[in-house]
Parts: sequence; C-alpha cells; structure tokens
Amino acid sequence: MESIVSSASSTVAEYTFGVIKRGIGYIIYVDSNVQDLKEQVGKLEDARERVQHSVDRAIRNAEKIEADVHKCKKAVDEAHAISELLEQGKFDKVSYSPPIEGIVTKGYKAFESRTTTLKGIMEALKESSVRIVGIYGMAGVGKTTLAKEEVAARVKEEHLFDEFAMTTVTHNPDIRKIQGEIGDMLGLHYEKETVSGRAMELRERLKTNKRILIVLDDLWQKLDLEEVGISFEDQAAKGSSIAGCKILLTSRRFDVLCIMRAEKSFKVEILSQEESMILFAKTVGDISGDYECRANELVKKCEGLPVAILAIANALKGKDLTSWDDALLQLRRSNPSNIEGMQKNVYSTIELSYKWLRNEEAQSLFLICGLHPQSFDIPVFDLLQYSFGLDLLEGIYTMEEARKRIDALVHKLKDSSLLLEGKGYEWVKMHDLIRDVSISIASKNKGMWVIRDANHLKELLKKGNLNGCTAISLPHSNMADLSDVDCSNLELLMLLNKDPSFRVSETFFKDMYKLKVLSVTGMSFPYSLPSSFRSLTNLQTLRLCECELSEIAIVEKLKKLDMLSFQGSTITELPIEIAQLTQLKLLDLSECSKLEVIPENVLAKLYRLEELRAGNSFREWNVGGNARLEELNNLSSLSALDVSIPDARIMPKEDLFLRKLERYKIVIGEFHERSIFITKSKASKALQLELDIGDGLDKGMEMLIKHAEELRIEGLKGAKDMSFELLDTDGFPHLKYLTIREQGSSEINWIINSMSMRLAPRKVFPALETMVLYGLCNLDKICHGKFIKTESLSHLTTVTIHSCDRLKNLFPFSIARNFNQLQQITVDDCENITEIVAGERKEDNDENDTLEFCCLKSLQLINLPNFKSFYPQVTTASSSSNHNNTESKPIPLFNPKVSCPALETLKVEGCHKLKSVFTSSIVKSFVQLEDLVVSDCDEMEEVIQGILGGEERISSCISLFPKLDSLDLVDLPKLRRFCSGTDISIEFTSLRYLRIRGCRGLSTFHLNSTNVVGKSSGNISLDQPQHLFDEKVSCPALETMRVKECHKLKYVFISSMVKSFVQLKTLEVFYCDELEEVIQGILGEEERISSCISLFPKLDSLELKYLPKLGSTNVVGKSSSNISLDQSQHLFHEKVSCPALETLRVEKCHKLKCVFSSSTVKSFVQLKELDVTYCDELQEVIQGVLGEERISSFISLFPKLIYLRLVQLPKLRMFCSGTDISIEFTSLRYLYIWSCRGLSTFHLNSTNIVGKSSGNISLDQPQHLFNEKVLCPALEILKVLELHKLKYVFISSTVKSFVQLKELEVSFCDELEEVIQGVLGEERISSFISLFPKLGSLGLNKLPKLKRFCSGTDISIEFTSLRYLRIWDCSGLSTFHLNSTDVVGKSSGNISLDQPQHLFHEKVSCPALETLRVMGCHKLKCVFSSSMVKSFVQLKELVVSDCVEMEEAIQGVLGEEERISSCISLFPKLDSLNLDKLPKLRSTNVAGKSSGNISLDQPQHLFHEKISCPVLEELFLWNCDKLKCVFTSSTVKSFVQLKTLEIYRCDEMEEVIQGGDDDDDDEISFPQLNILELKHLPKLESFCSSENYNFGFPSLQTVLVYECPEMKTFSRGHSNTPMLHKVTLNLSLDEGPWEGNLNHTIQQLFREKPVCGKTRDFLFLSDVSSSNEDGHGGFLTTGMKQSTLTIFEDSQQTMASWVLSEYGLRPFPIIIFYSKPLPSIPSNTNNNGLKVRTLPGSSPFKVSTWCRKRSFVGSLNVSAHLKVVETINGVEEEEDDGGFDLVVPPLFNLADIDVFDFFLQFGH
Repeated sequence: MESIVSSASSTVAEYTFGVIKRGIGYIIYVDSNVQDLKEQVGKLEDARERVQHSVDRAIRNAEKIEADVHKCKKAVDEAHAISELLEQGKFDKVSYSPPIEGIVTKGYKAFESRTTTLKGIMEALKESSVRIVGIYGMAGVGKTTLAKEEVAARVKEEHLFDEFAMTTVTHNPDIRKIQGEIGDMLGLHYEKETVSGRAMELRERLKTNKRILIVLDDLWQKLDLEEVGISFEDQAAKGSSIAGCKILLTSRRFDVLCIMRAEKSFKVEILSQEESMILFAKTVGDISGDYECRANELVKKCEGLPVAILAIANALKGKDLTSWDDALLQLRRSNPSNIEGMQKNVYSTIELSYKWLRNEEAQSLFLICGLHPQSFDIPVFDLLQYSFGLDLLEGIYTMEEARKRIDALVHKLKDSSLLLEGKGYEWVKMHDLIRDVSISIASKNKGMWVIRDANHLKELLKKGNLNGCTAISLPHSNMADLSDVDCSNLELLMLLNKDPSFRVSETFFKDMYKLKVLSVTGMSFPYSLPSSFRSLTNLQTLRLCECELSEIAIVEKLKKLDMLSFQGSTITELPIEIAQLTQLKLLDLSECSKLEVIPENVLAKLYRLEELRAGNSFREWNVGGNARLEELNNLSSLSALDVSIPDARIMPKEDLFLRKLERYKIVIGEFHERSIFITKSKASKALQLELDIGDGLDKGMEMLIKHAEELRIEGLKGAKDMSFELLDTDGFPHLKYLTIREQGSSEINWIINSMSMRLAPRKVFPALETMVLYGLCNLDKICHGKFIKTESLSHLTTVTIHSCDRLKNLFPFSIARNFNQLQQITVDDCENITEIVAGERKEDNDENDTLEFCCLKSLQLINLPNFKSFYPQVTTASSSSNHNNTESKPIPLFNPKVSCPALETLKVEGCHKLKSVFTSSIVKSFVQLEDLVVSDCDEMEEVIQGILGGEERISSCISLFPKLDSLDLVDLPKLRRFCSGTDISIEFTSLRYLRIRGCRGLSTFHLNSTNVVGKSSGNISLDQPQHLFDEKVSCPALETMRVKECHKLKYVFISSMVKSFVQLKTLEVFYCDELEEVIQGILGEEERISSCISLFPKLDSLELKYLPKLGSTNVVGKSSSNISLDQSQHLFHEKVSCPALETLRVEKCHKLKCVFSSSTVKSFVQLKELDVTYCDELQEVIQGVLGEERISSFISLFPKLIYLRLVQLPKLRMFCSGTDISIEFTSLRYLYIWSCRGLSTFHLNSTNIVGKSSGNISLDQPQHLFNEKVLCPALEILKVLELHKLKYVFISSTVKSFVQLKELEVSFCDELEEVIQGVLGEERISSFISLFPKLGSLGLNKLPKLKRFCSGTDISIEFTSLRYLRIWDCSGLSTFHLNSTDVVGKSSGNISLDQPQHLFHEKVSCPALETLRVMGCHKLKCVFSSSMVKSFVQLKELVVSDCVEMEEAIQGVLGEEERISSCISLFPKLDSLNLDKLPKLRSTNVAGKSSGNISLDQPQHLFHEKISCPVLEELFLWNCDKLKCVFTSSTVKSFVQLKTLEIYRCDEMEEVIQGGDDDDDDEISFPQLNILELKHLPKLESFCSSENYNFGFPSLQTVLVYECPEMKTFSRGHSNTPMLHKVTLNLSLDEGPWEGNLNHTIQQLFREKPVCGKTRDFLFLSDVSSSNEDGHGGFLTTGMKQSTLTIFEDSQQTMASWVLSEYGLRPFPIIIFYSKPLPSIPSNTNNNGLKVRTLPGSSPFKVSTWCRKRSFVGSLNVSAHLKVVETINGVEEEEDDGGFDLVVPPLFNLADIDVFDFFLQFGH
C-alpha cells in the first residue's frame, strides 16, 4: 500500500478519503479544498496518512480499491504535476462494494443452508433402492422452490431422469386434478373420465422404461398412490427402481412423509442471519448508514423465513427512515398470530406488507385471493370478475379498462411478494402462509370468512363472528344450508365443490338480498337452479363454473347482471331468456364442450356486451336455428372475442364487429383439440387456422390475419408460401408469433416468396418474434427470391424447425445479418439441413461477409445427419478456382466469419458430418458460453480445430470459455481430443461439471503439440499421450467429473497438475479398459513441503468401476531406483490424503489388492460410505498392521463411516489387522458382507499368532467375524452372506457392545456353527441378559452346520425388541439357545450338546416377536416349551415348514403351573398360522394331559379342546400326514375371526371338526370365514361327521374341493351359506356346480365322480421316466401348443396343485418344477426353444440374493442348437459348447415354503 501515496519529500501525492463500513456501499465523503500548490505541499504528509487509513480500512472490510486511486501511483517531478495530482485526489470514495456472491435471480437457492439438503436429495434420487424421497420443513421455508427449481434443474443437468412431473396435492387432495397435472407434464391425454380409469392409463404410462421423477408437493395427509395411478409393482419385479418412476414429496409434516414410506427425508432449514441479510439487501437495495442497524433487527424478526423476508423487504423498498422505524415499532408490538405451527412474529411481518400496499384496491384484491383454496391457481380473469362485480375499481367503466387495472394491481401484489406466479401468465398463486394471514386480516377487519366445514361454522356462529359478514368462501366444505348465518350484508359468496353428489338446499340463497358476486364451482344442479336464486336481485356477477347444469332459465330474474360465466359447465343449450339480461358486459361460455344450441338473435339483443368467450365450446354457428356470426355486428360495444368456428366459409361478409375488436382468440377449422400454444399465448390477438385459400380470402378473414399478433396455421391449402396475394402489400406488420404445423402432406414450399411480390421489395414479418415450423415436408426455403428487404424478420427472437426434411438451410445471408434480436435457434430432425445461414457467392470487391448474432443465447442442432456448418466460408470470383483445393479440409461448425458473443447454450447432437465445432481462431469470442453438449456425432474428431496459441503469443495461458459451467462429450467414437496447442496452457475458469462418455478414441483432453515436434509420423502418433489432463490444463472450479467408456486412456491426471483441481467434489471413472492409474507420475517430486499430500482437498465422492487394469490412484514419493511402478496394488498410497472424502465406491478393479494403507487410513476422517465390490484380487481393505506406532491401544477407524459394503471379493482375508490394538467404528450403522469366501475374520489381531510357524498355522486361523478388539457401538444393520470359512459371527465377550443392532441376517455360510461363540453369562453379573436390545429382525438362512444361536450357563436371555425371526434350511439346528447347565456331568458318550430338540425353552424370551418362520430345520421336534410360550404374547404370524422330525409345536403340558382358566388363549394376537411338510406333527399341544393316563402320541387333532386362538384369521395346513382332524367341537367356537382355511395333502385327515358325544343340537358358526379349500385329502369323508351340529357360514364365498375322493357329504347337519353359489372343483377356480346348498352339492359330486377314481392334470418326474422306459415319451412333443401337461419333481408333489392354483400356470404347455438335475428329456424337444424365468416377483415370493452357477441345462441332454428365446428377471446366460450355464435367483424369501428354485418352460 506504500505505492498508493509517495513520501513527503517526493513529488508524487495521492489525495483520497473514504470510510468504508461493512454492508453494501457505505461511504463517507471527504473533500480537501486545495487552493494553491505551494501552500499545500506541506499538507501532503497529513493527507497521505488520512488516505492510507481509509484504504487500510477498506481492505479490512474486503472492499476493492477504485481504479482511479491506483492510477495515482504514477510519479511526476514537476510542481504543477503535484497540484494536478491533488486535484485528481479529490475522490468521493476510495472503494466500492463488490457484488454479493451467492445470489441468484430466482431467489435464495444458492445459499449454503440449502447445499447440503440438495446434495442429500440428489444422492437419494440416484440410489436404485430408494423409491420415495421426502422434503419437509415449516411453511414458507422453500420446500416447493427447492423441488421445483433446484432439484428439477439438477435432474435435468445430470440426465438423471428422462421425464419430470410436478403436482400440488394440498390438504384436500383432488385425485382428478393430480392425475391431470401429472398427465399434462408427461404428455398423457386421458381417454377415460373416471378417476379409476385415468389411474389405469397413468399406471400404463409409467410402465415404460423411461426414468420418471414425480414431485408431489404440499402433502398434508396420506395420499393413496395406487388411486392416483402410481405403482411400484413393476419396478419390484425388475429388481430396480432406477428404471420406472421415483417420487419426491414435500410436506410441512415429517409424520406425513413417514406415513408415505419415504425411505429418505430431508429437512429444509431456515436461512441464517447472514443469508437473510443478503436476501433482504438484494430485494430492498442499499442498507448502508442508519438503515443497517434497522435492517438487522427487521431481518431477525423474520426469523430466517424467506417468504417473510421478501414480503417485508418489498414493503419497505424505497421508503424513508421514518417508515423503517414505524415498521420496527409495529413488529415489536405484534400479538401472536393464530397461524398453525408458525412463530408469532411471522404473522405481523406479512400483515405489514399488506398495510404497506397503501392502495385500497390492491388490498381488496389481496383479500379476495385469500378466499381461494390453498395452493390454488387463481385465474387473473376471475379476479377481474370479482372486482368488477363488487365495484372495487374506482373510475372503471369498461371491461378493457378493468383488465388493465387488474393487471396493474396483480403486478403490484407480485412485486410485494404477496402473490406468486401461477401455472401460466394468466394465473397467480398465493403462498399458503400468506393466504393464512390474508384470511386472518379479512375476517378480523372486513367480515370476510373462509369456512372449512360444518364444525368450523358452528364454532363461528357460537362466537357471533359471522354477524354482518360481507364475504363467505366455502372451499369443499359440503354445507347444504346457511340458514343460521346472518347473510343480510353478504356481498360475495364463493362455493367450491368436488363432490358430484353434493346438493345445496332450495333455500340456500334466501335472504342474500345484497349479494353482488356469486361464484359456484363444481356443483351439481341436475334439475334446475335453486328457487332462492330469485332473491338475488342485486347480483352483478354470476359464475357457474364446471357445474352440472340443466334448467337455468331462472337467471332471467337477475336483471343487474354485468358478468355471467358458465365456463366449463355441462349446459347443452343457452336459454332464450338470457336475451333479457341487457346489462351484460361479459358472457363466458368457454370450455362448455356440450353446448350445441344458442338460439338465434339471443346474442344480438345483448347490445351492451363487451366480451364474448366461447373458446373450446359452441361450434354450431349458422346451423339451423342457432346463432349466426352476423349477429355479432349488432354488438357495438364488443371489444373482446374468443370463439371456435368450424369453417372459414361461414365468416360474415360484413365485418363490423371484427374491426372493433381490441383482443381476440379465434380458432377456425376442425381441430380435435385446441392448440396449447394459442391457449397460453400472451398475444392479445391470436388466430388459429385450418385454411384453404384457393378461392381467395374475404375481407373479414384478411383483416384478422393482417392484425393478428399470433398466427397458427395447420392444413393450409392453395398456397405455396405465406405471401398471400391479398396480404403481401403489408407483410404481416403486427405478427409476433407464427406456427405452421402439418401432420401429413404439405403444399408449402416457402414461407416468404419475394418472387410473388408485385411491387418493390418490402419488409415481411417485421415484428415477428417466434417462428415454429413443424412437419413441412415440401419446404425448400424459408426465404425465396432476392427482393426481400433486409429488415424482414429482424425482430426474431426464437426459431424452431422440426421435421422439415427438404430444407437445406434456414436463412440467406442478407436476411440473417440483421438478426440482432435472435436469442434461440432449435433445429431438430431435418434430414437435409446442411447449414443455418446459406453461403452466397460474392464479387471480389463485395462488402464484408461476416455474421454476428449479438443476442443469440441458445443453439440446438439435433439429429441433422447432413449438417456441415453454421455458415460456410463464402467463395468469391477470384477464389473459386482454388475451391477444389480447400473442399477436402474439414469444415467446423463455426468459422471466423461467424460470431455469437452472447451464446450461452450450445447443443450439437446427431450431426454425423461434423468433424469439429470451433476453430482455434474464433473460440475466444464465445465468452458467454455456459453449457456445451456435443453428443452422438460419428465423425467428430476434435471440438476445437487448429492449434491454440499458434497465431499469436500474447500470453502463455488462455482462458477458454471463461463462463463455461457444464461440458458434455458423449458418444463420440472418433474424438481424439478436445483441443490442441503449442506450448500453451488453457484454463476453464468456471467449469463445474464435466462428463466424457463413450469417446473410445479419446487419448487426451488437450494435446500439447510441442511434445511431438520433430517426430515422424512413422514412429509416433499425435494420439500418443494417454492421460486425460496434463499440466497445461487447469479447471480450478471443477466440482463434478465423470469419465466413462474411454478405452484409450491410461491415466486421468498427471501428478504435476492435479493440485489445480482444488474444487473437485465428485469424480467417477467407469469402463475404461486400459486405465492403469488415476494420477500418472510421482506426486511430491517438485516440492517436499510435507510428507503427506492432500489430494483433491474437497473431493467428497469417488467412484471407480469396471477398471480391470487399475493398480492405484498414485504412489507418493516413489523413485524408480527403489520401487517398481507396477508394484503398488493399493488404491491409496500411505502418503496420499483425501480429507473431505465421504463416499468411496470401488467395483471390478481386479488388480487391486488393497484399498488403503495402515498409515494413511487415519486421514479419511470424513468417509461415510465405503463400497468395495467384485474385485477379484483384493486381499485386504487396509494393508499393513494398525497400531505399529503404539501411540494408543485404541484406534477410531473412519470415525464418520456409516455404510460399509463388501461384495464378491473371493480373495479377501480380512478387513484389517493390528498389533494388540482395539479398533472402533464409531458411526458405522450398516455393514453388508456377501460372497467373500476367503474371509475368516473382520480384524486379525496379529499378536495371537506371534511365534507360530507358517507350517502349522495360517493367518486365516480365526473363524469368528468379530473379536474382542472390534467395536461397532452404532451398528444397526448387519448382513453376512456366503462366508464359507466363518464359524462364528460374534464372541460372547463382545456381543454386549452391539447395543444398537436392529437387523441381523446370516445366510449361506456353510461352516457356521454358532452365531455367538462362547458361553454367555460366565461373568455372572446377573442371571438375565438383554441380548441385542434393539434387534427387530433376525434371519438365519441356509446354514447347514448351525447348531444353535448361542449358549449360556444357567442364564436367561431376552430379545426385547425382536419382531421378526426367520430360520430357514438350518438342518443341523437343534435349539436356539443351549443352557450348558443341562449337560453338566454328562459324558460325551451318551449325550451331545445338541441333544435339546426344542427351538425355544424357558430361558429364552421374545416379548415383542410378531412373526416367526421356521423352515427346513430337520432336527427340531418342537418349537416352544410349554413353560415359556406365554412370553410370546405379540406373535401374529407363525410358519413352520419342512421340519421332518417336528412332532408338536409346543412341548410339555400347558396349564400345569397355573390353573386359572380351563381354556388357554394360545398366542392371543396370532392371526396367521401356516404348517407345511410336517409329516410327524400330531398337535400344537395337549392341554392338561399327564403322562400317567394319556399317551403322548394319542391326539391327532391340531387344536385340543382347551386351546383358543381368538384372533386367528388364516390357517394353512399342508402335508401334515398324521393329523386326522383340525378342531374339536368344543374349541372350534373360539375361532370366530377365521377368514381363510386351507387344508392340503394331509393324507390321514378324516374330518375337519371332530364331533363330541353330547346329543344336544348346537350350531357352530364361522362368522368371518370367506375361503375354504380342501385339496388332496384322500381320507376326508366330511367337514364334520357328527349329526349334532348345524353350521353357519354367513361370509363364505369360495369353497374349493379337489381330489377328495371319499368326501360323501359336507356335514350331517345343516350348513347355512347365504353368500355361496358354487363349489369349485379345479385349481383354476372356474365356475362350479351348485345344487341349492352345500350338502346337496357335495353329495351330487360324489355320485358323479369318475369310476377310475383319482384324476389329475399333471404328472411327476417318475411318470416321465417310466413313460420313457416304456417307449411312450412322445407326449413331450406331440401337440405341445395345446397340451396343459405339467411335470413336477417327485419331492415337490405336495405342492403341485397349489402352485397351479396360486399362479395360474396351467395354460403353459409344459412346465417342469425342480430343485435338482432333471432326468433325460427326449432330444426331439430341442427345436422348441428354452425359457428360463423365476416365479412372479410379487407376494408371497421375493428374490433377495443370487445362487452360484449351476449347469442344469446339461442334464437335459439338449443339442447345440438349442436357443434361449427369453430371459426374465435377472437371469444371465453364457454360451459354452452349445450349452448354457444359468445364474438364477433362488427363491430365497419364499413365503416360508421351500418349493423349488425355478422352472423351465418348453414350447412357445
């Protein structure tokens, strides 16, 4: 700073004063009045000091010093120069405040408080397992903005979804509206009218393979997604939700998101004080000086709520200090508002904005907006009708005047942030918080009320609040009567209804004599309007919108009506009585699609009518006795017209009414639907035409076309161009928007044809702003001929050309050079387009031929296969001879003759003839470019052609595209590089996002041509570099980088330049086959400042996938003398640190042997997610021995790690190892280890093997996953699958540390013996242990050697929170918990530790267990012991299956300990019981039995008479061969809730209910039983054999009796089945017989049964084998298309008919179910093809894992030409010698029934 002013002895002085305060431009001005040079020289020292102080203060405040201050550094020696310098030194200020960073024009989205939330949302949306994401927070905090602007923008930017849809749900969800808004955004046009029908259509639309994001905004309660039409069913079948749709929810309430099952939810926080100040200052302007302290306090009162900040800032904008003080005073004294859930000060903030409107009209309009429903799109035209009808607009007499006033008021309310933009320019919305305040103000001060429902009405009446009310709004409140309300002063009544069945009373409008405005929406008046309408004699505005109307003639009584609207209603005829409403200014019949009759001369009598709206409505003009268009000539005041006219020929010859129109929207022609373009147009005069001008145009049509601001033409006939002969003298002077669209053939050759102009050249389309040309298949040129004035089209801003295949260019040079306002060009699917601007041959002395599009911001060129250049090089006469020499040179998209200095977005896609986009000489002119996309261009070789820096050497560094934010290079197979330069450095200053994908020929991003100087082409190629970036490339702002499918790359970065990527946050490198290192070279060679290098200091996400040659990221400090470059096979060397890394995913990097080294792992302190999968050579995650430094005996490893996943790592031995060191994963919540077959322990304590020789011990000796040295105090989910060396998961001494564990799954571990090794309770602190106190789900699957879960010494264990327990295929399991005291003293010779054969005994308690599934546990004889069964009070579902030794569910004598009741309520909450394949099952238990008088084997009924299951709803009994009956007559009466009873293949079953010995008649009732199925019961004779009982089945609707050959009758007593009308006999549930009652029907069936006895529609494999041996195997090929033969594996015979009935598989020709190799199948089936598929993914089956490869097909003896014709649901196939190895998902989570793995289907 000494250079700013000189010393006193020098002749240089700088004289400036400035005091800078923190804020925006707070300056104190200082003037030094210098009169004479000589007298003032002595004051230079003092001036120097003062200036220096000001400058220092400015610098401390982060302000910049003005340029003129710096200029004073120049010294002059002369005395007069000092005087001159002093004059220059009179600075008003020495600094300026730089622009506030982080502000964006759309609001507050750039604030840091939003960044983390947005990042989380985007990551959640990317996760394939997450389907529903939620956003919640207080009202007005910005949830909708975040979803609508930020998330939508990021989704589009990252191409995460193909489509995006958003709808607002509100607290009164309108399903039809929700469906409509989603459909609109997805381009879905519904055919059905009902909600359910539209839901089906939407569901089908979402089944496409497109990725769709649907935002459901503002949820208040649960929304039935199925009712809307959103379903995840298909996605579940596919196993992935990334294909299909995802849902983003916003709600004020977190509990709503929970109810909606949002997998991840994110809270939007309020703004910080600093962010709030920035937002406030951005809105209100300068807040320096005395305003600053007041601004701070005002912003604090807003409490960080953006909507409140904007409202108060707009209220105070431009006001003086007194107003600010008054505002503060009002805020300090405010009373708490009654806005639900909001802080008390927010109310006063918004109320203040209302007061500061200082305009009664604006305030009234604001209060009217608040009467609309929440989140309602309010048509501005509706506000006009309300305001006009209420006489709110002073001095306004006409509709046009009212429209302009309303527009001004709406604009004012928007500027004050009290209204928001609606769904289009004609709609507005009110934020829900501001609406609440508006309602409060209106009710308190104006007597205007919104009544929610009848209860709210009662409350208001009780308090007397409605006395004298002036306005009432009833939004969906369904109140049929207001007789208790004092309506004597009521002026405004709004009724909004969505219930079509709701009706108001006939007297509803009684006593509303002062009513001026009545608005009724969605109401049904099927007969006539209520008679009380007659009392509305003062009504001025009547709106009956979207109503079901019939007789409406009563409106003739409303003589004062100014405005009458039937918009969207179902009227079919306009009554003739309407003609009596002579005061009408507005008649709105728009969207009345059923209106067919307007009587003639009715309109003509409405002589004061100013506006007639009948768009998308009445079209029967001039038909029969209907109204004629000529009648409109009588309406002298008509100024606005919106009509649909079917034929131009009926337009009136007299055009008086047309001449007076100030605005119109007229559709002429037969269109299936109205153009969206014209409906949403901003033009005041819009015309849509289907026109044949072969016979010329009449004057009326000519005038409409001439004066139109928007013109849309479809089906134009009789014209080759738009220069109609009657119009070409004017050239469409008013036209702003032009759309010409053709669906089929088109006659148009040109848009402008100067050759047809009869006079001198003229301007054509001089005001045109938007031109859209679609499907003009014969269009040769847009401009034809040379007689077009250059001013033509000079106002164009947007040009869109689509599917115009004959068009070769857009504009000639002479026209294009005047495109000074052109902002957007989009050209799509035009096969022969070669250029945008046509090149024209010039004479040698012709004028400059350069083009500058100074305003062009967006250029999109899509699918233009012959496109060559934007504007080709123009040839001249002298250069034409050399044309052939230059023709072969590649032509770039842009050349030096074209300049687009404002271009922001450039997209080039599918332009296969382009070889480059820019030339090196012009690239510097694209200084505004922000987004660049180049994709799918087959011949693209480089983006920038030529050598940068070769022509001029001003600097050694070039800032390339200084504003480029996003760069996409996608599917460019011949791209070699982005650019090249001669020893020049290039910098992308602003680039944040870079994606390079599918550029297989790319070897480097920037080629430094000096590296190949002097090298011959014979031994070196320009493509030799194989690093993406070298030291000549800098991207200092790059945050996201994605590199995929670039197979020539060996490296991404080189070590010398990696430090320039300081902002990099996300790095992804996928599918680069040759990539060896991410960073090439030796890091740290140049500077040895530190021994550790911080690599990418902000990198928080790193993903490396499918990189088969990747060895490491880099080796730090290596030298060629002591280390081999290939030696390193760890991802991170010990000298590399990524301090901000949060997510690391490594997949299929087969050369890696480890990820971290022990010395560097401590630097990854931010790591939250670690995912290492499918790395064939990985041996350890952390290489080296932890704790060698011996600083501490304890290490906190990855302290923030939440998610750890290790999958398919066949050589992984351990996660890490240490020397007597304890490691803790402080934050780890999810751990998933799958298919790491070599893993024997998670952490190897190396001290355990000290001194042991390699000959007798291996490092893999430990066989427990966790030992005492591993702590995971936060672990919630642990899943362990396919770890075949593992014998134990935990050891008893450490299990107590896993206190947060909520879910545990151990599956497919062949050697696992115990989950917890060791004896629990050895410390003997207590006789009771709460094991895993938060464990909610436990799964033990396919563990053949598992003997028990744990063991203890006379210790009781309790699983306090366990709700779900599944044990499947653990054939060695004999008990869950072994009490070791039971076997003390017993010798190994006569007893085994496995002797107990009950799953649970009295030492185990699961008080919260709800679901228990036990399957394939062949050693178990019972599930519970009688002494502990009472602890399972919460059990709701019990499944026991395939336990061949199971004898009873409960062992022991129930009720021995306490005889409180003679009946025992077994599992009081059990509602589903499933028992399958239990061949030895006798009963659940026998109550009260003693071994002395009863044989344990005697009972053969399932439930004893003393047992009750009071809430049981489902009972399934399959393959329980020893059971003879299910119930006894005494106990069956307690099963009153039973709804489904299914008995299948119980060979000894004789009857369902065993009768008693009593003779008294009694009725047994099953009041809820709905389904009864009896299948394959060979000994069943009847449902009940006793004659003593009648049966009542009041709910029974389905009875299936199948293969019960001995069943002669249903029961001997009477059976009452009022809802049963058939008995089903087959598995497909077809219609069956009915003989009047159930008994007669069964008896008749027994009499009619075939003589042969059993029949079946399937065979077993044994049948197939025997038939083959007998030579009768031809059935496999004979008549296969008609056959319904099904073959089952013998071991699965019991499941055959169940499978057929459940899944409807009977129609398949031949199906083979099996779980082991099949016998030989005749070879003549080979030509039928092979299908492999899993069962349907829906309930009850769920695929959750994969099985190993098995060669099933080989066992079929098929020939080599067998062809796989279809694979479904994740099945993979690989050819091998004509056969196939199939990888098929096993049915891992069968609905607890082990049936089969999959099935093969032969045939078509």
